[in-house]
Amino acid sequence: MNDLFKISLKDFKISTKIGILPNEKQNAQDLIINLDVVYKKSSVLDYAEIYEIIKATFRNNHFDYLEDCIDFLIDLLYKKFSNIEQINLSISKLQILPNCIASVSKCVSKGKYND
Repeated sequence: MNDLFKISLKDFKISTKIGILPNEKQNAQDLIINLDVVYKKSSVLDYAEIYEIIKATFRNNHFDYLEDCIDFLIDLLYKKFSNIEQINLSISKLQILPNCIASVSKCVSKGKYND
């Protein structure tokens, strides 16, 4: 029997200061976060706790690049929850370009994370 499950947080909207441009450092902008976490049922993950971890990360840190933020969150989640097998994380900036949404994403499996 497969004991892998997936928790998802979809369209999680958060307003934060992120970026390298002067206006990005001074003004908050809206982001959309989409997260999938595959985990072993040996310990059930609490999606509300993951939600709070993400909120606290943006409240307590400034990131110049979406890539840095994604790496930080993935590292934090792997360290906090030993039963995570895979993380797929996408962060989108809603207002950075006209007529489109700019996104960065990363998918990491446990074996690749530990390399």
